[in-house]
Amino acid sequence: VDCGWYHFEYEKGIFVEVFSRDSGTFANIVLENIIKGIAIYTDKWKEYSKLNNLRYKHQTVYHSSNIDDSVSGNNK
Repeated sequence: VDCGWYHFEYEKGIFVEVFSRDSGTFANIVLENIIKGIAIYTDKWKEYSKLNNLRYKHQTVYHSSNIDDSVSGNNK
């Protein structure tokens, strides 16, 4: 399984190959690679909902509707 994040303002990203999609693996990858407090935009995979507990600002993206949100800049 692959997971990755990209920061558009800093033009930097990471890509990580993972062998388990459990919450512990996911939390460790986020905590080791992403600055605390930053806003993270994801789809609605259930493990992403735990980002707020890790002190990240979490917003979801709705891929199916493909509408640009001019306020946040993400796709809804």
